[in-house]
Amino acid sequence: MSRFRDVKPHQPLPPRAPRKSASTPVSQPSPKKDTLGPRPISARQQSLREGGTPSLPPRTAVPPAPSVARPRHPAALPPLTVGQQRESSKRRKRLRDAETTRSRVRVKRAGKNRRRINVPKILLGWATAVLVVECAAALLFSPRLWVSRILVEGNRNVALPTILARLKIGDKDNIVRLPVKKLQAAVGAEPEIETAEIHRDFLRTRVRVLVKERTPWACVQTPDQVCYTIDRNLVPFRTADVPPVGLPLLKLSDESGKVPLGKPMTAPGLAQVSRCLTWARARTDFPLDAVTIDSEGKLCLNRAGGTRFSLGSGVDLDRKLKSLEMLLTQRAELRSATNVAYVNLLAYDAPAVRMRSVSDSDSAASKGAMTVDEVGTLH
Repeated sequence: MSRFRDVKPHQPLPPRAPRKSASTPVSQPSPKKDTLGPRPISARQQSLREGGTPSLPPRTAVPPAPSVARPRHPAALPPLTVGQQRESSKRRKRLRDAETTRSRVRVKRAGKNRRRINVPKILLGWATAVLVVECAAALLFSPRLWVSRILVEGNRNVALPTILARLKIGDKDNIVRLPVKKLQAAVGAEPEIETAEIHRDFLRTRVRVLVKERTPWACVQTPDQVCYTIDRNLVPFRTADVPPVGLPLLKLSDESGKVPLGKPMTAPGLAQVSRCLTWARARTDFPLDAVTIDSEGKLCLNRAGGTRFSLGSGVDLDRKLKSLEMLLTQRAELRSATNVAYVNLLAYDAPAVRMRSVSDSDSAASKGAMTVDEVGTLH
């Protein structure tokens, strides 16, 4: 059922005549007829056909805005009263103040990224620098930091004035400015001192010197009959006219020039002597008198009584000493100081022994001359 059953069918309106214009042609084709039938009408259209008025919401009337005619030129403006002039002056002042405030804000915002000079920070830096300089000057030049006392420990053979002369520390020398490394080197340059340490006591302004003296190890006698006392590092540190008692004697047959004190000796064969001395000290049946070293570095052990044991160079020195130990153990006559004149250990596997004659043993022992009577070879 259609909701438009009581509505009259719609009558199509006649077509309008086209407007005449330059772009519109004079004759146009007629519109096509609607074959779908009349269109339905709305309730408003139905009320208009029946002669009634449509029910529309009431409209409120908007009064028109008053139009004020303004003169086109400032000269045509009417004169302002006193109140209007004051009001205008106040308004202009407010505008100027607002513009000034906005300008200050813009300048302040623009100045945030600009580098400014920090005056308090600069003053603080200068004050700190002055304080540091003053403290440094007080530490380096104050009389309160002068050296008041020098303590020397560990010296037995080296005299105290000798060490003080090496230090060269005055009464008005500042303890902070003391060159510790140079002072240690100066004290260590003393031949009889092996090492030296210097410690500073800033509270008591004292300098403490710890020295370690060299330990005598052997005595080296040169061809000019000068005896040098050396330590284990072959450093001569003392001279004498006669060999010291209780030290092994090392005789050099060729030594040119004066031996400097405090520097290691470089004569050939001295580096191998330590093993010979260690072996001789371990045996009670071999009283060592001296060790002879020739210009080529060949070693010869001289036992008390005049017997010589030739070892040659330092090649296979441990085996040669082992062979000599076997000879002393197997041959009882080798342990006598008057029977054996010479033992050749140049070849450790074939040592040669030369014996003294019985008739000349007493004279050989008294004069020190050796007479060859017998030659024996031990394997």
